[in-house]
Amino acid sequence: MKNNALIGILLLSIILSGCASPARFENMLAVGSPEQRSTATPLRENISVADVTGGKETNLVGTSQVSNISLTLALQESLRHVRLFAKSNMGKYYLIAHMVELEQPLTGTSMTVTPRIHYTVIDRETGQTIYNRTITTPYTAAFSDALSGASRLRLANEGAIRVNIEALVNDLVMLEIDK
Repeated sequence: MKNNALIGILLLSIILSGCASPARFENMLAVGSPEQRSTATPLRENISVADVTGGKETNLVGTSQVSNISLTLALQESLRHVRLFAKSNMGKYYLIAHMVELEQPLTGTSMTVTPRIHYTVIDRETGQTIYNRTITTPYTAAFSDALSGASRLRLANEGAIRVNIEALVNDLVMLEIDK
């Protein structure tokens, strides 16, 4: 009888914890506001995403992570939403993103994830850096968002990257570029 109870508790904990799944780029998109899509800026349709580093692949027995590919796609699509992404792959400016850290909790009913991503935007012709900033943005996924801890962590990852990209987009739309 004791063994059956232990097996039941073990099975329940496995079901509730779930398997780790990677952050999905479509849930990390910053869609921007109508004002951001229409603000006059020399960056309009002129930014290419050149290099994204620091992400990690998720393995099934580990924790949910954000891969370089997912972050690249989220950045490209977010910039496209606000009309900053270059139509060709060779925009006048290029963006480099490096995920310095993705701070994640080990467990919890509410899970707060805090990414620290360093962004650099460089003028392709002159080599001049026009934007250079590390953005740190926490995001919390509540217990009510998902029963499974693994799912809650994935949601927290996605939300944290989304608000980080929103901060980047806001900065870029408002950026004044010296001639």
